[in-house]
Amino acid sequence: DVGAVLARSDVFVLASRSEGGPISILEAMAAGLPVVASDVGGVREQVADGVTGLLVPPADPEALASALERLLADPDLRRRLGAAGLERARERFDVSRLRAEHLELYDRELARRGLPIP
Repeated sequence: DVGAVLARSDVFVLASRSEGGPISILEAMAAGLPVVASDVGGVREQVADGVTGLLVPPADPEALASALERLLADPDLRRRLGAAGLERARERFDVSRLRAEHLELYDRELARRGLPIP
Protein backbone atom coordinates (compact mmCIF):
# COMPACT_ATOMS: atom_id res chain seq x y z
CA ASP A 1 0.00 0.00 0.00
CA VAL A 2 1.93 2.99 -1.32
CA GLY A 3 -0.12 5.54 0.61
CA ALA A 4 0.53 3.83 3.93
CA VAL A 5 4.26 3.56 3.26
CA LEU A 6 4.49 7.22 2.26
CA ALA A 7 2.51 8.24 5.35
CA ARG A 8 5.16 6.61 7.56
CA SER A 9 8.05 8.24 5.70
CA ASP A 10 10.05 11.40 6.36
CA VAL A 11 11.66 11.80 2.94
CA PHE A 12 11.17 10.31 -0.53
CA VAL A 13 14.24 9.34 -2.56
CA LEU A 14 14.46 8.50 -6.25
CA ALA A 15 18.07 7.84 -7.22
CA SER A 16 17.70 7.01 -10.91
CA ARG A 17 20.07 7.30 -13.81
CA SER A 18 17.16 7.80 -16.22
CA GLU A 19 13.52 8.84 -15.82
CA GLY A 20 10.70 10.35 -17.79
CA GLY A 21 8.17 11.93 -15.48
CA PRO A 22 7.94 9.51 -12.57
CA ILE A 23 4.51 9.16 -10.97
CA SER A 24 6.22 8.08 -7.74
CA ILE A 25 7.52 11.64 -7.22
CA LEU A 26 4.02 13.06 -7.67
CA GLU A 27 2.65 10.53 -5.17
CA ALA A 28 5.32 11.52 -2.66
CA MET A 29 4.65 15.22 -3.14
CA ALA A 30 0.90 14.61 -2.78
CA ALA A 31 1.71 12.90 0.53
CA GLY A 32 3.55 16.04 1.68
CA LEU A 33 7.03 14.53 1.54
CA PRO A 34 10.17 16.39 0.55
CA VAL A 35 11.86 14.73 -2.40
CA VAL A 36 15.51 13.95 -3.03
CA ALA A 37 15.93 12.90 -6.63
CA SER A 38 18.47 12.54 -9.39
CA ASP A 39 18.31 15.45 -11.82
CA VAL A 40 17.45 13.36 -14.87
CA GLY A 41 14.74 13.38 -17.53
CA GLY A 42 11.55 15.16 -16.50
CA VAL A 43 12.29 15.13 -12.77
CA ARG A 44 13.19 18.85 -12.79
CA GLU A 45 9.69 19.61 -14.13
CA GLN A 46 8.24 18.02 -11.01
CA VAL A 47 10.76 18.89 -8.29
CA ALA A 48 11.72 22.53 -7.83
CA ASP A 49 15.25 22.30 -6.44
CA GLY A 50 15.44 23.88 -3.00
CA VAL A 51 11.69 24.56 -3.00
CA THR A 52 9.92 21.18 -3.02
CA GLY A 53 12.96 18.97 -2.70
CA LEU A 54 16.61 18.59 -3.53
CA LEU A 55 18.01 17.52 -6.88
CA VAL A 56 21.35 15.75 -7.09
CA PRO A 57 23.49 14.71 -10.04
CA PRO A 58 22.80 11.16 -11.22
CA ALA A 59 25.22 8.45 -10.12
CA ASP A 60 26.65 10.67 -7.37
CA PRO A 61 26.25 8.80 -4.06
CA GLU A 62 28.08 11.52 -2.12
CA ALA A 63 25.66 14.21 -3.29
CA LEU A 64 22.72 11.93 -2.55
CA ALA A 65 23.99 11.20 0.96
CA SER A 66 24.65 14.89 1.59
CA ALA A 67 21.11 15.87 0.53
CA LEU A 68 19.62 13.16 2.74
CA GLU A 69 21.77 14.19 5.71
CA ARG A 70 20.67 17.78 5.24
CA LEU A 71 16.99 16.85 5.30
CA LEU A 72 17.25 14.36 8.14
CA ALA A 73 19.07 16.90 10.29
CA ASP A 74 16.55 19.70 9.67
CA PRO A 75 12.88 18.88 10.46
CA ASP A 76 11.80 22.44 9.59
CA LEU A 77 13.34 22.17 6.13
CA ARG A 78 11.60 18.80 5.62
CA ARG A 79 8.25 20.32 6.58
CA ARG A 80 8.76 23.39 4.41
CA LEU A 81 9.80 21.41 1.32
CA GLY A 82 7.04 18.86 1.91
CA ALA A 83 4.35 21.54 2.21
CA ALA A 84 5.61 23.26 -0.94
CA GLY A 85 5.62 19.92 -2.77
CA LEU A 86 2.04 19.21 -1.71
CA GLU A 87 0.96 22.62 -3.00
CA ARG A 88 2.87 22.13 -6.28
CA ALA A 89 1.31 18.70 -6.78
CA ARG A 90 -2.17 20.16 -6.24
CA GLU A 91 -1.58 23.15 -8.50
CA ARG A 92 0.34 21.61 -11.38
CA PHE A 93 -0.41 17.90 -11.38
CA ASP A 94 -4.01 17.51 -10.21
CA VAL A 95 -5.50 14.60 -12.18
CA SER A 96 -8.93 16.14 -12.72
CA ARG A 97 -7.41 19.41 -13.95
CA LEU A 98 -5.02 17.58 -16.29
CA ARG A 99 -7.91 15.51 -17.62
CA ALA A 100 -10.00 18.62 -18.29
CA GLU A 101 -7.05 20.31 -20.03
CA HIS A 102 -6.51 17.27 -22.24
CA LEU A 103 -10.18 17.16 -23.20
CA GLU A 104 -10.10 20.87 -24.05
CA LEU A 105 -7.03 20.31 -26.20
CA TYR A 106 -8.72 17.45 -28.07
CA ASP A 107 -11.86 19.54 -28.59
CA ARG A 108 -9.80 22.48 -29.96
CA GLU A 109 -7.89 20.21 -32.33
CA LEU A 110 -11.04 18.49 -33.55
CA ALA A 111 -12.71 21.86 -34.13
CA ARG A 112 -9.61 23.20 -35.90
CA ARG A 113 -9.80 20.27 -38.29
CA GLY A 114 -13.55 20.63 -38.78
CA LEU A 115 -14.25 17.28 -37.15
CA PRO A 116 -17.24 16.63 -34.89
CA ILE A 117 -16.67 17.05 -31.18
CA PRO A 118 -18.14 14.13 -29.23
